Amino acid sequence: MAKHDLEAARHDLEAAKHDLEAARHDLEGARHDLEAAKHDLEAARHDLEGARHDLEAAKHDLEGGEARSRGGRSTILKRRGTFSGL
Repeated sequence: MAKHDLEAARHDLEAAKHDLEAARHDLEGARHDLEAAKHDLEAARHDLEGARHDLEAAKHDLEGGEARSRGGRSTILKRRGTFSGL
């Protein structure tokens, strides 16, 4: 009977080794997924920063348009040298 128990224990050990290897592969896959998610988050952060800059530029353009409608000079037109100064 001891030989039978030893063989069963050997099978259990082999199954545990396979489970450990599968868990190791799962962990590696999760690590890759986490790294990809970090890159996606960083890209989204850059996109958000770009959108923030675009919004700020649009706000300045709008403020410049309001100034022109009141007779002011546009910063953009001043930079381009196309504003006649009237």
